[in-house]
Amino acid sequence: MATFQLRAYQKGDEARINAGFNEIFQRRRSLEEWLWKFEPQRRRSEIAVAVDAGGDVIAQYAATAVELNVDGRRYRAGQPVDVFCRPLAEARQGRLFVKTVLFFFSRFATPACLPILYGFPGERALRLGKSKLGYQHHRPVRAWRRAVRGPRLRWPKLRLRGAPTRFQVRAVPDPGAVDQLWRRCAPRYPVAIARDSVWLERRFGSHPDAPYRYFGVHDHERLRAWVVLRFAGDTARWVDLLWDGDDPAALTTLQEHLARVARRRGSTGFELWMAGDAAIEAQLPALGWIPETGPQLPDFAVRSFDPTIGGGWLLKNFYYTLADTDLA
Repeated sequence: MATFQLRAYQKGDEARINAGFNEIFQRRRSLEEWLWKFEPQRRRSEIAVAVDAGGDVIAQYAATAVELNVDGRRYRAGQPVDVFCRPLAEARQGRLFVKTVLFFFSRFATPACLPILYGFPGERALRLGKSKLGYQHHRPVRAWRRAVRGPRLRWPKLRLRGAPTRFQVRAVPDPGAVDQLWRRCAPRYPVAIARDSVWLERRFGSHPDAPYRYFGVHDHERLRAWVVLRFAGDTARWVDLLWDGDDPAALTTLQEHLARVARRRGSTGFELWMAGDAAIEAQLPALGWIPETGPQLPDFAVRSFDPTIGGGWLLKNFYYTLADTDLA
């Protein structure tokens, strides 16, 4: 029986970790993208690995770290991603993956390091989590879809062709406007990552492949909403959405603009994941969106390692979109 060492990430592991990920998930992710995603030298992640005698990474359990606002306080939370175990007989027989996860929990899932873990496990991962890893608080992801060429939405009042509207859509504006919008929206979210300009640049703008597009809707006073869009096949994914909850016509204007953009790209459908914002969810049916259900969707799961924070309360109040996953 081979022996494996369980330990935290060390500088120099990244190439072998990324190679293991590419092997298991049949991807060609560059090392540059791995460094963007995890940034271990800046503590953007916590990583546990199981290595063999030659130093090869056989299993990994990693979590990217974010600053999560929880009921007015800020906590460091982690999202488990890219977890894998190479299909070696010795690893299966020795339950190496479970041991790697438990090592991660003992080392990093603590009130002082990562008091909150959240993620989007598929059926197999959720089954393992419930049976072996203490997963208790989870529910299906809330997803919505709409045809790009759906029925045209009408304004409440007739306006002449070419007449100016209250709202205009343009590229996301200066960081100050983004931060002002977040400050107005934040009270609606008991649990959420701060959607400010720093996060926007870190999550989207700094991606080495620059796959994201930004759109903001403005009136003469301020930024009212913005969307981050990414095209995937024939789908235009609303990766993130923030709206101040004031005038629904701002969402109508934004959606009509995005439909024109999506049609030019050949997209036939919109996709949005959204939970924790009752104001937006109340508008989606009127905007032509239909809830998606089915086994193809993962669950959203939360686990608290801080006795002062209830996992069930976090699950109920957590605002998330596709931007809170690593799937977009």
